[in-house]
Amino acid sequence: MCSLCERMSVIIIYIIINIGLTIIVTKSKIFKKIREYLCKISPNFFGYLFSCPMCFGFWAGVLTSLVIFSPTLLLNPLLNPFLASIFDGFFISPLCYITFLLIKPLMDKFD
Repeated sequence: MCSLCERMSVIIIYIIINIGLTIIVTKSKIFKKIREYLCKISPNFFGYLFSCPMCFGFWAGVLTSLVIFSPTLLLNPLLNPFLASIFDGFFISPLCYITFLLIKPLMDKFD
């Protein structure tokens, strides 16, 4: 069984991965042309998904939970993996949004 310190470090890594992925996809110059193209295809769905850190953060949390690691399954291994991934999405989504709000002034300054 993992120690509490090991569990917390894995959860912190999960949080950092999702926040980084969300900020890069929704706000970086690297993905700007892709975001603009997807917004033209479907402004209501893709426009919101790829420009909103909270929206994308949820789906990034679900995807990374299914593909890489689920903090919820670490804490409760008996839970259904798909249900755990939804919980992980709800967990990471506000963290991505709060982080974006905190770093937005820096992004505006260097943009």
